[in-house]
Amino acid sequence: MRFRFFISYARHDRDPYLDRFLSELLSEVQIKSGLPAEEVGFLDRASIRIGDEWDSQMSGVLSTTPMCVSICSPGYLNSENCGKEYQYFLTRYERQFGAQVGKIPIARVIFPVIWDWPYNRRFPNIISRFQYAGDEFPDVYAKEGLRFLAKLNRYQDAYRELVDRLARQLVKAWHELPDAADSQAGKFDDLPSAWGQNHFTEASSAQGPGSPSVVRCSFVVGSKDQIATKRALLSGYDDQDTGSWRPYHPQHDESIRTLAESAIYGLKLRYAELPFNENFVSEVRKAERLHEPVVLLIDPWSVGLEFLAKHLSIFDLNDFSNCGFMVLWNSTDDETGRQKEILVESIQATLSRKFHSSTSRVDWFTNASPANLKENLQKLVSDLRMTILRSSSSKKGIEDKTLLIEANAQGIDPTTRPQLSAVPQRLVP
Repeated sequence: MRFRFFISYARHDRDPYLDRFLSELLSEVQIKSGLPAEEVGFLDRASIRIGDEWDSQMSGVLSTTPMCVSICSPGYLNSENCGKEYQYFLTRYERQFGAQVGKIPIARVIFPVIWDWPYNRRFPNIISRFQYAGDEFPDVYAKEGLRFLAKLNRYQDAYRELVDRLARQLVKAWHELPDAADSQAGKFDDLPSAWGQNHFTEASSAQGPGSPSVVRCSFVVGSKDQIATKRALLSGYDDQDTGSWRPYHPQHDESIRTLAESAIYGLKLRYAELPFNENFVSEVRKAERLHEPVVLLIDPWSVGLEFLAKHLSIFDLNDFSNCGFMVLWNSTDDETGRQKEILVESIQATLSRKFHSSTSRVDWFTNASPANLKENLQKLVSDLRMTILRSSSSKKGIEDKTLLIEANAQGIDPTTRPQLSAVPQRLVP
């Protein structure tokens, strides 16, 4: 089947706002084009992208789909697969309009959408070279990004206007493009990423030791089906994506990813994610060598899931200077309130070594609301960065001048060994 455009997005960005936008865009394009809905846009909802069958399918889709809608965000820049998808359409654009690169092409191949701005409010040149804002779109979109418009009621008119105009642009563009398959697409797995190895990791490594500007968050939470074996209220959990967990639902609808990103960006740092799986400990060691803080955000109900408890127990046996964790409690969740003592016992048994350690960076009980979480997460990250600074300064010079200024302002001597504060002596609140 031939699609008119390919939707490239980061799986970590999946939340109700993105799902709504993609659904409405596809519907609007279908109405304006008169095409069958199944021929409008290709949206890959796969959570696991491996295997020859999947690679063959993706290669076939790319070769016959003339345009790409890129949902640009910090997570998009941190995704290798998104980088491959973008690179394919970038190469296709240059083949089709090679003589006009740098000028206005006859038609467009890539349509970047500002979903959320990176911390520095800049996208790479290979994205910004394609106009993603202009007079045809609302001013607030260029300033804040589309997710901001989708979230707030007062911007719903601007949001609908943008969806309508983008749909019109897509319909116009595919009528102007050559109607031919791309015989040079090749295998998807063989494509290079437009971001290089990794946008955030490269930036961090380029700054050298002593520059913990990338904060990696890991979510310890089960899927809706898994949690169904432990509790009754499931509306805050996602079917697949751990980052879509809404820890303070239903009073607050923000996902854990949104809450964590907001806190990290508030410190003017870079946000990235680290999957919580059997490779977690080795990945934290890598982050430790790169002087990057890592924070686990834990759902107390998920600690009772066997596979997550196993990974947590392995984590409990290891000590890291760059890693801390927080347990999130929803103070308005009656079911959690009734079972809190049992949940506490499960956490204490699973993380017994961390609980009794005087060097663990942990927040057990104070994350009862989004405001609590943001404040405590920022404190934890700042604390970890100071610890990393002290640890690394004795080995190599600190190159992060901002971090040195922070240390001096707090009266910290970066040449001394870090002294970590003790955790509470009892876990029961």
